Amino acid sequence: MADPLSNSAHHSRDPADDGDFRRPEVTEQVQRHYWLPTPDPDARAFVRHAFRGRRWESQSSDTTVCGKQVAMAKPNEMDWCTAPTCLECNGILVGEQRGSPGES
Repeated sequence: MADPLSNSAHHSRDPADDGDFRRPEVTEQVQRHYWLPTPDPDARAFVRHAFRGRRWESQSSDTTVCGKQVAMAKPNEMDWCTAPTCLECNGILVGEQRGSPGES
């Protein structure tokens, strides 16, 4: 017996479909990032910067979303509590989420 749904438009399959059900317009805009308090030599304090990637991989330095090269180390709880968020990193990420990279 034939499947009664096989001729339904709901169940037709595009032959070009490779089985990837993610929406490309969403995945192209979304980039993973993480936040980490890092020493800011100018302010002589810690600042919480955003970095591209899934998580800190114990590298000794990296470039922030706002373009600064910073030293990195495992922060303690006080660093997380007292370090202000970098407004430039935050503005760039908000702009990317809204579809206008570089907005601050």
